[in-house]
Amino acid sequence: MNYSLCKAFTPTYNLIMNGSMHLEHVEAPPTPANRGVTGSIAIRHDQANQPPALAISNPLWAGAQLLLDSLECQAAVLNAQGEILAINKRWRDFAISNGGTDPNASLGTSYLSTCKGSESLAKLANAIQDISSGALRCFVMAYDCSGPNTWRWNQVRITRLQGLGDYRILVTHDDVGSSINELGDIWLGYSSLTARERQVFELVSNGSSNKEIATTLLIAEKTVEAHRAAMMRKMDVESVAELVRRAVAIEAAMGGCSLFKQS
Repeated sequence: MNYSLCKAFTPTYNLIMNGSMHLEHVEAPPTPANRGVTGSIAIRHDQANQPPALAISNPLWAGAQLLLDSLECQAAVLNAQGEILAINKRWRDFAISNGGTDPNASLGTSYLSTCKGSESLAKLANAIQDISSGALRCFVMAYDCSGPNTWRWNQVRITRLQGLGDYRILVTHDDVGSSINELGDIWLGYSSLTARERQVFELVSNGSSNKEIATTLLIAEKTVEAHRAAMMRKMDVESVAELVRRAVAIEAAMGGCSLFKQS
């Protein structure tokens, strides 16, 4: 086993996690490295019990796993190719609650490939590739991840990591369903829109004219006018200003993500 020493102020602490990681109070002599802190927490890493997908040489990883597990959302760390290298407790718990039998089953799988395989997650797949290449630092969006028997919307945030070797991208999922429910009729209107009407909604909310929308969507301007009229009726608005206010309300309910900005 090896030890990594991190600064702490708890006088005594003893915790066992996952059978492969232990925290225990130790008395460390003051050194320049620990800035004179004598009461510290040692993270003991039992390499023999660690799952192969997580067995790495980075001595700071034990602490990083604890940080991941402390997050109130589902979290995963990807490599540059979009493969899952690590997950937190909430990610595992969600997998189990949705019928999974192996809480570590997603380790080593390609999160990027999953996104590429879904038309609704195409923007997310593009963002992961842009973040991996360094062209983008962060990306946020909301998406429908409802199951056969459950209604659920997630906010997903993709963040570029630096200085952590193969660990390049942090992915977090937050359930924003309760906030969306509070929108009431606004959400009922939005959820009734067709895929094309949602595209028109996004473009109108961004200030695009009918002609610009027609060019973007490669459809006739008359077709845009028809979709726009249907969308305004379903959203129960009579002006673009009202539509924008509803768009802002939906974005806020989805955790502040820029739902109506083109990637």
